Parts: sequence; C-alpha cells; structure tokens
Amino acid sequence: MALVSFLAPISRFVGSIGQTTFSNTYSNIIAKSKIRKGINNISVASESQKANYSTFAALSSSWETMLDAQRTAWNNLAKSYPKVNKLYKTYYSSGFNLFMELNTNLNNCAQAYIYDAPALTSVAQFNGFELTASGSGTPYFNLSFPQGHDDDHTSYLVYMSSGQSTGLSYCKDAYRFCGFFIAADGSPIDLISFYTPVFLSLPWLKKIFVKLLPINFYTGFSGTILKKSIILPALTPSTNNQAQLFSFNF
Repeated sequence: MALVSFLAPISRFVGSIGQTTFSNTYSNIIAKSKIRKGINNISVASESQKANYSTFAALSSSWETMLDAQRTAWNNLAKSYPKVNKLYKTYYSSGFNLFMELNTNLNNCAQAYIYDAPALTSVAQFNGFELTASGSGTPYFNLSFPQGHDDDHTSYLVYMSSGQSTGLSYCKDAYRFCGFFIAADGSPIDLISFYTPVFLSLPWLKKIFVKLLPINFYTGFSGTILKKSIILPALTPSTNNQAQLFSFNF
C-alpha cells in the first residue's frame, strides 16, 4: 500500500488500473496492489495483533454509542490538529480517527480510555537518548536519557526491530511495540526486559533500531518521535573485558 499525490487538476482517483486499486480516504489517496504473494500464504494473528483487534473493536463500538455532541467535539478537535503524511503534506484526520489514535496511545501506556475530546496539549519530553550494550560478563542492553525530565504526565512507548543487517542505515516497517516507561522510572532503562518477551532473544552482532514515542497520558497526544540504532556486540563468556559499544544517530 502507498500514498499517492497527484498534481492539479486531479484531486480524486477511484478505481483500478491493472493490478493497482486506488481509493480515497478522509485526507489521502491510497494505492494498493491486488497481487497476492501466494495462494497458500496464510497469516496467523499474533497475540499482540489479537489484542489490537480487540482494542479497535471496543473503541469503534464506543464511538457508535457516544452522544452526537461528543462526536462533534472530536470532529472539531481534529480540524485544529494538523498532521504531516509520508509525502510531507499537511492534512487533517477525521474525528473518529483522532479518537482511535489518542485512545490507542492511552491503551498502550496502560491508561483509561477518554470519551470526551480533550484540549489540544503539547507533550513534555526529553530530546534524545543513548543506547549501550555489552555481551561479556552479565550482558546488558540499556537506554539512557538526560536527568531532570521526571515529568509526571509523559509515557514513552518503546518500539524495537528484530536483528537487522549491520549495514542498514534506517528501519521502516520492522518495528514492533515492546512496552512503555516513564522518566520517573529512572535512567538507564533495561531494554532486555522489553525486548525478549517480544523477540525471545537478543540478536548479538546484529543491528537493532529503537524508536520512542512520547505520549501525554492524560490526553493521548504524541510528541516528537526519537530514534536511534545500535549494533549489539558479540556474546562472550569473558568477565574481564567489556565488548566495544556501537551507537549511531540516524
């Protein structure tokens, strides 16, 4: 699936050309291929995907039972909350999509759903973090952030990739949600406890991409995404020599 941008005078496109189908959403034109990658390619939902489906269903049902005034308030809020798509174009989502987005963020940081549209709020956050890891002695994989950011209403959603080639400079679609923390938890954060429940084991000598999404856990609004990557060192039994650490900004 891809976003499509047309030059004037074309503003809408519906239908199919060959194996590509075009459709219009609230604010974007989407192109989706109809080619299947294999007749026997059956996708089985993971437990996290099943949980996401359940959350989506519950929120969709809640939207349908809300008062008209509540839905109108969400629609008005959406009109005042500009966003930027992958084509770097500004757009505005629908009230329903914003309701789903903010409540999904709140659910991911273990906060209760909100049904009344909140005030448009900024998100207090730190501006960077560092990744360190060692495979010798007692292995560790930590995330450190600047002190003095013990904000009482910001959660950081943690997304990480599986082990990637060390030559990759960016990560697009391989991120998986691994949990959340707050600054008051203290620095450093033990990322092994986030990583292994999702990916089972650390991919030593591979690159891991880490993404943080700051969330105001009263309103669900998100801040600026922070990204970093690290090449995990070799796993060795030595307790005397710490493996060299590699950390990259991108």
